[in-house]
Amino acid sequence: MPETSDTCMLQRDENESRRINRQHRLWTKTLDYLIHPAIEVTLPKDAKIADVATGTGTWALAAARALPESVTLVGFDNCKTQFPHPVSIPKNVSFEAQNLLKPFPIRHQGAFDLVSIRLVASALKKGEWELAARNILSLLKPGGYIQWMEADIYESCTPLQNTPQACSHSLASLAKYALSFLHSKGIDPSGCRRILEIFRCMGLEDCTQGVFSSDRDPSLRAESSDVHVRALLGILEQAGLQMWSGWNLEKVREWERKVVAELETGEIYMRCNYYVVVGRAPGIIEK
Repeated sequence: MPETSDTCMLQRDENESRRINRQHRLWTKTLDYLIHPAIEVTLPKDAKIADVATGTGTWALAAARALPESVTLVGFDNCKTQFPHPVSIPKNVSFEAQNLLKPFPIRHQGAFDLVSIRLVASALKKGEWELAARNILSLLKPGGYIQWMEADIYESCTPLQNTPQACSHSLASLAKYALSFLHSKGIDPSGCRRILEIFRCMGLEDCTQGVFSSDRDPSLRAESSDVHVRALLGILEQAGLQMWSGWNLEKVREWERKVVAELETGEIYMRCNYYVVVGRAPGIIEK
């Protein structure tokens, strides 16, 4: 039985599931792809694809709709709570509980043409980025690809003003407090900027990195801001639940009201950088 203890700093409830699904839609619109174009053209018709840290399974289900039915997809997450209802899962998609910091079952090692992983920066401690990457690499067939997408909540997550008189005090403080709480738990969100280096050190080939701004499409700024802010509030909610550094749930709710009020003025928005890192395992892809 795989180890499945949950290290996620966000709640696994219906509100978070809705936020994850909104986030997926916004990322796909911003990037304009589910699978990096350089990878998609290499996939065989009967490709096997893993979606690690699948959460609600929204990426795996979207990929299943976009790809031929001959493609098989497996979603992995260390918590089953957010897996989609069985009636909504196509025959070529399945989900399994799996902690990405533990070795994957032998039956899955060397079995996948593509491994997709997204948005684990709020769960990984320093040193665990490399461990996670090694475990993911074990899933790949020779010539298979890893596609790792992250939001840089460590450095580039900042409020920006649409007008000179805009007030963003609560928004700026929200990011500061959320990051301070993560750091107190040993979480290292800055690891997203080391993924390319980690890939190269592991011997992956054809490594590339793209960096995109969440405000790339101005029409998505308001909703993207709300999604990012809800994630930071979710982290702060954990601080409140744990009574960290004077925080409690009442204080979190008060801060939420302030942040939402600032966003609703339309005078400020939140942005951050998206990292898309791609690497290929040595060897030849069998088609």
